Amino acid sequence: MTQGGRPLRIGETVGRFRPRIETVTRQLDHVIGPGQAGSIEAARAEYEQAVVEPALALAAAGLPLALAACDIACVAPPDDETALLRAARSYFALENALDVPWLKSRIQAAPRRGRWERLALTGLEDDLSGVLRGLTAAAMRAKIDGDDPRATQHGVEAWLDGTLRAGLRRYRALIGELHQAGEADFPMLTVAVRTLAELVPRGGDT
Repeated sequence: MTQGGRPLRIGETVGRFRPRIETVTRQLDHVIGPGQAGSIEAARAEYEQAVVEPALALAAAGLPLALAACDIACVAPPDDETALLRAARSYFALENALDVPWLKSRIQAAPRRGRWERLALTGLEDDLSGVLRGLTAAAMRAKIDGDDPRATQHGVEAWLDGTLRAGLRRYRALIGELHQAGEADFPMLTVAVRTLAELVPRGGDT
């Protein structure tokens, strides 16, 4: 809800974004890729092993993607369901292409030795969401499209490799180092998010 404008009017902001968020969550099967589908299934299985009722387990497993729907609703133009679902497909394709769920999991798992580190890591997670929103908006401006998640994935990867190749190479090399490092601390994660942020095109450069 930080994207609702200033001053913040809670009722107005909720009313404006709720229909878009509900549309994305209803259409998840048509906008997510295999990576997100696998995460939902793994989480659902864990909940069911903990004797959670199946319908509730599935709903709980999908909560992280429901939160992503809030970011997607901020990026897509209002009153345009086609563009909204296109933004959702681009958002999740970017997540897959850039290993964002893994990076987010490292931020969430990083040591939090005190109040300042907790605040800093929470802020870093917010920054990562902002970067993904920026990349999604850039992909929309570049008119990347696809009738299904697979086609959109191909389009997003071609756009990244073609338009953002140099920065993408640096980012992927850094992510490879983080994978090998095991536990990542705040400075390492900060550099990773900043390197990813450098991929967001400035102005109309898409």
